[in-house]
Order: sequence, then structure tokens, then C-alpha cells
Amino acid sequence: MSKNDLTLNECFTVFTAGNRKFIDPKRFVNNFPWHTPEAVVEFLSGLADAGKVERVYRVVSPDGVIIGEPYNSPSDVPEKVPDRFYSHYYDADDCDIIPGFQTVTPHAN
Repeated sequence: MSKNDLTLNECFTVFTAGNRKFIDPKRFVNNFPWHTPEAVVEFLSGLADAGKVERVYRVVSPDGVIIGEPYNSPSDVPEKVPDRFYSHYYDADDCDIIPGFQTVTPHAN
């Protein structure tokens, strides 16, 4: 079996390995280009409907790094967003806000 034979579910498992929680659909498609963007979004939306991931928004700094916490809506993004080390704050107007999905942590019973 070649890597191009991986199903979307198998790709999701590979993509979220290593404790990755945020899933940028664009990056997902770039990693698994044999799946169409439409199929990836439909797959991830199905996972969201099933409660396995949730839709979130993240902030990308001017230098291309995802910063801050995930937000439920672009309107939830504060005016200033900290870098990963909380040593510098970016104006949200200078950053990009990207939609994506976040893996849901199962609750312990």
C-alpha cells in the first residue's frame, strides 16, 4: 500500500499524531494532496458533527506563526494577541485569522 492509498481517516490519524490539536484544512490538503479540498472539508465537517473535532479560529502572526488560543468566532479575537512565549503582543489587525478544527479531548468518566 502506498501513502496515496491512505483514507481520509488514516490521514487524519497521521496528521494529528504527536499531540497536534489544531487542524488547518489548507495544511491538511497540502500534506495529502491526493484528497480534494472539498472532500477534506466534508470529512472534517462530518467529524465536527460527530463531536470528534470542533470548529475554531486561530490567529497567524505577520511572520506566519500560529499564536494565541483557539477562538469560537473571529469576533472573539482580542485586539492584542500574545506570541507563543507571551513576550510580544501583536495587533490583531496585523494578523490573519484562519478557520480550522481542533481535536476534542475525551472527558474522563
